[in-house]
Amino acid sequence: MPNSSASHAPPTRCALTALLGLSILAAPAGLGAQSIERRPAGGLDLGGVPLSGGEEHWYARNLSLLGGTAPDPWHQRRSAADSGRARATAEWMVLRPDLQLILNTDRPWGRNDGVIWAGRGVTVAAQGGLAGRWGPVRAQIAPVAFRAENAPFPLTPNGRTGLLAFGDARFPRNIDLPQRFGASAYQRLDLGDSFLEVRGFGLTGGVSTARQIWGPARDHPLVLGTNAGGFPHAFVGTNRPWSIGIGAVEGRLITGQIAQSDWSPVQTGERRRFTSALTGSFVPRGLPWLTLGGHREVQGPWPADGLTLDRMLRPFQGVLNDNTGSINANDENGFVSVFFRAALAPSGLELYGEMSREDFANDARWLIQKPDDLAALVLGFARSWSPDGERLRTLRAEVVNGELSHHERLQRGFDSPIPPYTHHRTRQGLTSGGQLLGAQAAYAGAGWTIEWSEHSAEGRRAVVVDRLLRLDWLPASGNAARPEVTYAVRLERLRFRGGADLTWAVGPTYTLNEGLVPGRDALGLHAQLRWRGW
Repeated sequence: MPNSSASHAPPTRCALTALLGLSILAAPAGLGAQSIERRPAGGLDLGGVPLSGGEEHWYARNLSLLGGTAPDPWHQRRSAADSGRARATAEWMVLRPDLQLILNTDRPWGRNDGVIWAGRGVTVAAQGGLAGRWGPVRAQIAPVAFRAENAPFPLTPNGRTGLLAFGDARFPRNIDLPQRFGASAYQRLDLGDSFLEVRGFGLTGGVSTARQIWGPARDHPLVLGTNAGGFPHAFVGTNRPWSIGIGAVEGRLITGQIAQSDWSPVQTGERRRFTSALTGSFVPRGLPWLTLGGHREVQGPWPADGLTLDRMLRPFQGVLNDNTGSINANDENGFVSVFFRAALAPSGLELYGEMSREDFANDARWLIQKPDDLAALVLGFARSWSPDGERLRTLRAEVVNGELSHHERLQRGFDSPIPPYTHHRTRQGLTSGGQLLGAQAAYAGAGWTIEWSEHSAEGRRAVVVDRLLRLDWLPASGNAARPEVTYAVRLERLRFRGGADLTWAVGPTYTLNEGLVPGRDALGLHAQLRWRGW
């Protein structure tokens, strides 16, 4: 769902709009009225727009659950950075540099870190840039670069050779999801969280490569999250909730181009894909704590005649496909989800859920009979409280399940599992640059996340526990495989240092049946050091 917060919105409103699945193309929260110079009092994230999945995003969301009555230990950092905005007609600034050092001792491991792919060994990453604002026009260029050592580890055989041997072990012909990005160091330069936006008359539009989160999920968004970062797209939508009498609505339509990795199953012909996606939300009148909404995404090979208006508007067209008509081409793939979120401020309680499914049901009767066919589900809750008026604590948990029962697959003519995000014609699946646009755990598996966090004037600390299960099925070995299950514990600490902040995180990972091999277990270490600001 689109972001509608204004650049001067208070913390509670920023969080409420963020919870509606905001993209980061909202009003920049860090554009001070100054020339290129050091930003006073630091700020959060890069200092430009609040990044989807960034520090400001999650802090504001937790704070909003107390209805604005809780302390705001980071308020001074934001208010100092925002000073003078109302007087400025043109603003620009240098974004805070973001430097990261990541270590994985056993296998690749990452957690919604955008375009960065942290393989085995040491990964270094950097991001920075400029941001500006001229009346209704807002712009940011924030490229990110990283280099992963990408040290070798045992790959699960997938029956392919050459470049394709690095591909996914379970469905290597139907998804662009490499186990390892080649046999040597892997590096990439990406436009990152860059955008150009124009606002006016309650609408917003522009172009962007920024990361986005759609839906209420914090760790496992089913359709579009920060796991793979952003991709080039144009967008149009609301920039604030629109009243329609019975409630308020928001919406956004995007259309763009998605690239694949060098290890994709598509090695010849057209390697690019188009995507068009629509998201929307509704807050019923008299129930401001309840949000209902949904998303629809359609993708396919890049059209030979270019990206026409008809392709851009695909999310508004039919959801059925019996393979006899032309409205849903066989080489396209659709994905749809519905969700709810209940934010019961000021009690501090949040409940939410989302269900997605592969789009293009065979016919209306099949859709009515089995709306959960080829489905995935996310459920979550959070509870925030302030023990002493100076600290903000949050306990939360989220569970996701994308495993598919096998007993109905033959009714659709299939004799093997069909996981979410794959497709037999658009063979890169719901991925970008070799990483899932949706949730890692929802791809033929399941998982959960539990987190305890505390924000204070000194920074943030947290304990995070993750579980990730991969489906126990391989094309070549049948029932010889066993589920690969990884448990990870992560201790995080963020400390403010003047206008900068330093974050460290460390914890073990333990994998049972590593590579889907029965009895092969592995113990690893994940560590991260991050410096933002100056």
